[in-house]
Amino acid sequence: MNTELAKAWAHAPGIVELTAAITRLRSIPTGATNPAVVLADQLTEQLLTGGELPDPAELGRRAIAARQAAADQAAAAQILAETSTKLGSRLADARRAGAPTALAHLGKRLAETLDQVRDLAPRLGAVKDRDQAWNAPAEIQDVWRQLEDLNRTYTEIRRAQTEVTSAITNSIPSPHGGSVALADVVRLGVLDLAGLPDIADFTTATDVNGHVVDRGQPWPTVNFGMRYTVTHLLWLTATPKAKPWIPTTKQQIAQAFERHQNAQSNANKDNTTRYEQFI
Repeated sequence: MNTELAKAWAHAPGIVELTAAITRLRSIPTGATNPAVVLADQLTEQLLTGGELPDPAELGRRAIAARQAAADQAAAAQILAETSTKLGSRLADARRAGAPTALAHLGKRLAETLDQVRDLAPRLGAVKDRDQAWNAPAEIQDVWRQLEDLNRTYTEIRRAQTEVTSAITNSIPSPHGGSVALADVVRLGVLDLAGLPDIADFTTATDVNGHVVDRGQPWPTVNFGMRYTVTHLLWLTATPKAKPWIPTTKQQIAQAFERHQNAQSNANKDNTTRYEQFI
């Protein structure tokens, strides 16, 4: 269970109550039965255990009662299904309306979590990864454990962000016309890279010989739903230009997409220029 997601939705009106109602509704058994099959099974067991044949009139009364029970069960199942549909629709509306509130809460949680990372980071000294931490003194190991707890929280926050944002829409208008799938926007950088002035500056670097190389870790390849690492959190909090955020509106997501597209366009132009130098 994603506790950060549950807490975020709890800040939006009606969602907790609707979710609880749906859960209670699902606990009601709705399985339909065939009265003839049920009675035949009962009679079979009765005969196999030495019981007497029932009076035809009594068997008929059982059949009528069983058919009525089955009809009642079918009617109840239909009502429950309709109720479930209505509750689901209301929940979707409540999530759509409450998403900005939930995202604002997640934004605060993101800031709090990264502030805690910033407070702990200096205590690591020269330690940069888990292996070094476990070979360090006990106090360093304790700091790293706290950072791993924060990393789990951070991962939950980012996954909650994706879940809440998807309640707003499955796609957003593209600044370049048409629309783009929300999942693609997340992959492009909403989860971690939105807010960077120039995303392309962080993906590659120039070595001493002037060759463009991939920066490698801890620069993250943003994979949808990927679990993050302590190293990544340390990078985020130690990089001045990195400004992790949680967009609160579709417009902010669209702006993030546009910035990414601009950065990619600039990067492609640079690659073309370098290529042309060899022609």
